[in-house]
Amino acid sequence: MMYKAVRMFTVLSICLGPAVFRASAHTTWIQSTCYRLQEPGATRVFLNWGHYLPIDDPISHEQIENIVLHTPDGRHVAQTVKSGTSYHPTILKLDKPGSYIAAFETKPGYYTMYIGRSDKEVHHKLASMNEVVGEADKIIHSVYFSQFGKVLLDVCSGDDTALKPIGHVLEIVPETHPAGLAPGDTFRFRVLRDGKPLEGPATFDVSYLGYSTGMDDFYIKGRQVSNGRGSFDVFKPGVWYVRVKTKTPTPAERKGKCLAVVHGATLVFQVDAPKPKEVGPNN
Repeated sequence: MMYKAVRMFTVLSICLGPAVFRASAHTTWIQSTCYRLQEPGATRVFLNWGHYLPIDDPISHEQIENIVLHTPDGRHVAQTVKSGTSYHPTILKLDKPGSYIAAFETKPGYYTMYIGRSDKEVHHKLASMNEVVGEADKIIHSVYFSQFGKVLLDVCSGDDTALKPIGHVLEIVPETHPAGLAPGDTFRFRVLRDGKPLEGPATFDVSYLGYSTGMDDFYIKGRQVSNGRGSFDVFKPGVWYVRVKTKTPTPAERKGKCLAVVHGATLVFQVDAPKPKEVGPNN
């Protein structure tokens, strides 16, 4: 039971701590069964929680803060999160032309890894380090963590909704609209923390559907975010995945409770294949 509980909670965090903890850190993505609709209609999104793309572990509803659809006309439509542990398939009604953002947040929490005072073994606990002081001989790692994810969806042609922030604590915001990308183009994005350009060190990882089903095997790994911005070339059509990780010192209100604050943000979007050239009567 302890192992299951630890796995269920610790996988939420994306952190830059010791290798032993990184090895068990999972990422949450929100994906879609259809990223481009030719006319208003519906699509289904789902959450993936784990090390592997495109699908890995389900996630408990207890770990989900919300799932929200952001519409072209500025509405923020909260979706029902059903009880249970699943991939939380959610049908979204996209009733107007334009760009939509389906987004989620995990519930923040503490995670602490420590050496037990009595048994000298490694323990994992969903608690702040001050809560385990009586049990711990040594604190190995302790963080306060949360994750944020977005997937971009279009009906007919996209609009600039996709280029606007939605207010996540850590957020990847496109500067290049995916609907206008073709293989060989560069995708550019901003990284915001609390609505402002990210300051301080951060890295991003990139992959695409079909690149690898290996554990955390990204096409681009650990590229630096520079002045709150990042970019990479999309050399082929398909579904692309971007992940940003940050680690910041413990703020005053969490002193004595953790050693760092870690956040993760993800973005998923589709790049269309070029349309074939029309063949005329003389070709």
